[in-house]
Amino acid sequence: MAFCLVLGIAFAACSDDNNEGLPDDTIPQHSFEVTDFTPIKGPRDTEVTLNGKNFGIDKESVKVFFNEKEATVVSVTDDKIVVRVPGLPGEECFVKVEIDGEEVKCKQLFDYIIQMYVSTLVGGKFNNEGTGKPDNKPVVTENPTGEIPLAEAAFCGKMESNLSVDKDGNVYFVVKQGGDDYVYKANAETGLLTNVGKSGVGDVSLTLGMNPVTGTVYAVRDQSEWGDLVIYDQENGWFESKTEEEKFKWDKTDGFPGGIAAYGARKAITVRPSTSEIFMFMKGALGSLEVGERPWIGKNLGIPTDKVNGKFSRGMTFDVNNDNILYFSVEEDGRIFKYNIETKECTRLAGSDYGNLDKLVDGDLGGSTLNHPCQICMDSQNNIYVADRYNCCIRKISLDAGTITTFAGKAQTEGYQDGLISEAMFDDPMGVAVDKNGVIYVADSDNYAIRRIALE
Repeated sequence: MAFCLVLGIAFAACSDDNNEGLPDDTIPQHSFEVTDFTPIKGPRDTEVTLNGKNFGIDKESVKVFFNEKEATVVSVTDDKIVVRVPGLPGEECFVKVEIDGEEVKCKQLFDYIIQMYVSTLVGGKFNNEGTGKPDNKPVVTENPTGEIPLAEAAFCGKMESNLSVDKDGNVYFVVKQGGDDYVYKANAETGLLTNVGKSGVGDVSLTLGMNPVTGTVYAVRDQSEWGDLVIYDQENGWFESKTEEEKFKWDKTDGFPGGIAAYGARKAITVRPSTSEIFMFMKGALGSLEVGERPWIGKNLGIPTDKVNGKFSRGMTFDVNNDNILYFSVEEDGRIFKYNIETKECTRLAGSDYGNLDKLVDGDLGGSTLNHPCQICMDSQNNIYVADRYNCCIRKISLDAGTITTFAGKAQTEGYQDGLISEAMFDDPMGVAVDKNGVIYVADSDNYAIRRIALE
């Protein structure tokens, strides 16, 4: 009987550290054996093959851990287990195999390589098989309401507005459905999506901006001359101007260049940290608004440069080191400008004097090209990120080096794919924001998704 038991149980080549120093006859015996695994290093999603025997064929009964992070089991045969490495398990990883509650820890270590990785925070899930709908259209016909897990959320509208992210990692964005704009808050840490408000605005859309000091979210209407304003914060909730007394007015003493159209196309707003003024870019004209005691009066700051007269911006951001400096993109013009609010000096930062160009050129800022640049944001390392819409990628401007590079996405290749930043794909990215930890979020418009770029 004892002889049969010995034949039926194999010793594990990989064993738990707790067994070191024990006499051979007291080391726990296992019903399966792991001899080795390959490769022995790699980034997230690397496929690792564990070799051995007596694994069985039931994938559901097998779990593999890299330190404390559980890997995705791809396949199981009696002598091989194939898994995908989880994100950020630690740079040196013990690999542990668990089958039906029985554990084996390998002495061989896996070296985890940290790289920039694109993942999907929320949305982007299509299941159109048998529906007759195109592959790039969602099946859902209603946007989510209330609070639900990020993994369960899908949207019926595109993410064509700006993103905002607060100090707690909450990402705010707008999704259109018919005549309504749904404003959402998504948080990667809690894994929850919350519909914080809805605004019925017809054909016009809300454009978001955030006070980086208080975390208050502001939104204004685009394509209108009305002084409609939406305010949202965690403490006071949702406010939407509806009466004439609640709306803001424009100071028309000096008029607005371009006539009545200058009040419209407010597709970009941002908040100046030192004063909490809301800055808006409208058909070539720059305006600002202080939200304090009523009445709220918007100031006309004029046209920063004749080169943008009558055109609109989808991206504005203040320099994190000096908020006298405002950077703004001009989508119709294919350029990004640097504007000094005090001196009124405006210079081209990036993009061609010939406007939007199909040919993508990285390198020196002076010779660079863009193709419908939308939202821009700036991190603490003097880098500006650009949602380069028709190039289907995120560009990175290094102010210190005076250069621009393709940061994430296969340039000029539309698609939907997570992965390393060089392999990921976007489709008309229009929004981009960066949090205090350097994590970047992208409003991937035609993929109906919010994407996340981080070290993983």
